[in-house]
Amino acid sequence: MTKKRQPTDNSLMMVAVVAIVAIFVLVTSVDGGLSFSFGEGENVVGQAGKMNIKLTDNVVNSPGSPVCDIEGNEYQTVWIGDQLWMAENLKTKQYNDGSYISYVVNGDDWEDYAVNSFAAYCDVNGSSDNFETYGLLYNAFAVTDERGICPIGFHVPSEDDWMELVSSVGGNPSPGSGYWSETAGGILKEMGTDHWNSPNTLATNNVGFTALPAGTRSAQSGGAPYIGHFSGFGEVAWFWSLTNQAWTIMLYSYSGQIHYSIYIPGRGQSVRCVANEEPSSNSCYEPYNYNLYLEMADYFGCLQDAQIL
Repeated sequence: MTKKRQPTDNSLMMVAVVAIVAIFVLVTSVDGGLSFSFGEGENVVGQAGKMNIKLTDNVVNSPGSPVCDIEGNEYQTVWIGDQLWMAENLKTKQYNDGSYISYVVNGDDWEDYAVNSFAAYCDVNGSSDNFETYGLLYNAFAVTDERGICPIGFHVPSEDDWMELVSSVGGNPSPGSGYWSETAGGILKEMGTDHWNSPNTLATNNVGFTALPAGTRSAQSGGAPYIGHFSGFGEVAWFWSLTNQAWTIMLYSYSGQIHYSIYIPGRGQSVRCVANEEPSSNSCYEPYNYNLYLEMADYFGCLQDAQIL
């Protein structure tokens, strides 16, 4: 009788190698190679082509693929929960049909555009030097225009979109105006004081949203010297929110709060876009294989009591 061969350490190692090779083939069939680093008590980090993966204790946080607007400006994106957000402020000077948004420099002209409900954009803090880092400021008439200013497949976030984001980072927002969280603003802000004024309280940027304090430009505020006046640069991040009307999200250098409030539509504020539930084709947007991403996370045991950031 032939004696049944018992598994050896070498044979078990071979099984493990075959399993790893199988995963390698699965991922490379999507887009490029795969590499992982393992260490006791360390994160598991890998990259599958342009799909970057970071697995930590019960937390999954991953950059998405870059997205481009109609002018070819490229933006980094990040998955936060089930949402894909732009990780940079909008920079486009055109609507998605190719027509141009009015560029307004003079403060009195900025006020006239507001009074007459005309769309406009301007430089952050009145300087074109801020374009690459901070993007542009838009009034509400630009962000509500049906021609669209976000990259194809993305939109200006609604109140529900912002509430979902804040909930994903531990806040407990309620519909309508108010302070949604004492700490969520800090989680969304860029760390340090390169762009935020000191003390940049509670800033961690844990989820890669990288909120920046581009400030605002006033309008319809009751006369000079505040007409067309820039304020809050380095101190406050103002972002548009659109549901039935224009609202604003505010984050501050001096606290970790996030504040949601109705705002004057003629003001200039930053725009962050969020992906539609099923993003459309985009010139530099590559479909993100999120199901494969979750399968790999589950394989490494990082989705127990799943919290996806």
